[in-house]
Amino acid sequence: MTTARYGFGMHLRPDPKTQVTVRISAEAVAFIDELVASGEVASRAAFLDQAAERQRRHILGLRDLEILAAIGDDDPDDLTGLARWNQAQPRDDLG
Repeated sequence: MTTARYGFGMHLRPDPKTQVTVRISAEAVAFIDELVASGEVASRAAFLDQAAERQRRHILGLRDLEILAAIGDDDPDDLTGLARWNQAQPRDDLG
């Protein structure tokens, strides 16, 4: 079960889930069903949840790369440019 932290300390709560209906190819369903039958994933829903999370992280990583490319630092290990960029961003969400 995945969990999310909230507040202070180590209190954990289950991630809320939303039921959706999707249409995917018969080939994809067969592949997922093979993984479920072999025990590699718990269920179709678990597979799709993991795949969506993996894709989300991939997209966010690409966005981070775009930011770093826009900064144009010559030294990828030096985060000074990223810190300067971050300081220049509006902070409307902080009230």
